[in-house]
Amino acid sequence: ADITPALRPEWHPARRAVIFMRILPRLVRRADGVIAPSEWTKNDLVRAYRVEAERIDVIPHGVGPEFRPRAEGETRAVLVDPEDVEGLASAIRRSLDDASLRRRNIDAGLRRAREFTWKRTAQMTLAAYERRFAACRMPAR
Repeated sequence: ADITPALRPEWHPARRAVIFMRILPRLVRRADGVIAPSEWTKNDLVRAYRVEAERIDVIPHGVGPEFRPRAEGETRAVLVDPEDVEGLASAIRRSLDDASLRRRNIDAGLRRAREFTWKRTAQMTLAAYERRFAACRMPAR
């Protein structure tokens, strides 16, 4: 998730910055817990909204086909649980030792990266937030 509207409001339209600087902090503080899609976003939430890190659970997203980093069948050798030190070391060794695997991963990553322009990524992110906000409208007081 992108919380740059809270971290860099000058990069975004005023309406979006207001949501991230006024509304979202209140929602986050009132919530029993918060789910972030990455450790990076968790750290941003802690920094931007002063949320206790213990209240934030990381549950990676990206299960939609548009977010799959590699074609089916390519991911088993590449994706590693970030807490699995041995698995990560093994994946790094495989990549260093297997030039063919390394080349396939580089080519697949470059092909996939060409599909995501900044504009398309921003549109997809905004659409996801708008769907979520529409589903979670706060009741009037």
